[in-house]
Amino acid sequence: MTKIPREQTGRIWQGQGVDVIRKTLAPGGSIPAHSHPQKNVLVILVRGELRIKHNDSINLTAGELATFPGDIQVSLQAGQAGAEFLVFLLNHGN
Repeated sequence: MTKIPREQTGRIWQGQGVDVIRKTLAPGGSIPAHSHPQKNVLVILVRGELRIKHNDSINLTAGELATFPGDIQVSLQAGQAGAEFLVFLLNHGN
């Protein structure tokens, strides 16, 4: 077993067709539009608020999750409380 401290961000695990990334955004912080080709994406919001934008947008609060194909361009923006979230990138077929 391996414990990964909460303070560790970025790619925190990789293996068996799955990458796990932990991100923290300051209040109002954002990540520009990007994609993850040939992946399926699962975002789990741990704390705060997060808006995920594509053609439309969805708002997540702590404990909620979103899933989408990695081939689409998305941008992310934290709410007033900031956001801490996990991103799971799964190879197609997983």
